Amino acid sequence: MVRRALLLGLLACAACSRTPRGDRVSASPRPLPSEVRVIDAAPRPPPDAAGTMPPVSDSCVSDADCDVLTVEVTGEHACCPSCRTTPGNRAWADHVREICKTRPPGPCFPLGCPMGPTGPRCDNGHCIAVPKPNF
Repeated sequence: MVRRALLLGLLACAACSRTPRGDRVSASPRPLPSEVRVIDAAPRPPPDAAGTMPPVSDSCVSDADCDVLTVEVTGEHACCPSCRTTPGNRAWADHVREICKTRPPGPCFPLGCPMGPTGPRCDNGHCIAVPKPNF
């Protein structure tokens, strides 16, 4: 008997809380026209599309030949700060830095990098990125 009363109470409550489809209240109200931000829809061309961003060069003889970049090196977000590290030789890294100085990045994403800093190391003739305490 108690179960039946509880079940009927729940069904009545559910039926009363429903609103007709056309009258549903949105969980997030529509923004007013004055609140809408318009973002330029024309994507900016990535530096590598114009042939200005050099391909990664990671050849090395010693650790002193290597560097690690913490910027995007390809695509629409080239030159934006990045959690991803890209190891390469110093000449390549310096060239990328010069390109990024003359061509500031477009819209970049905020960062929240979970990993710690990395540093460069030459390993069998190729620059690699290793955790900072280990280099």
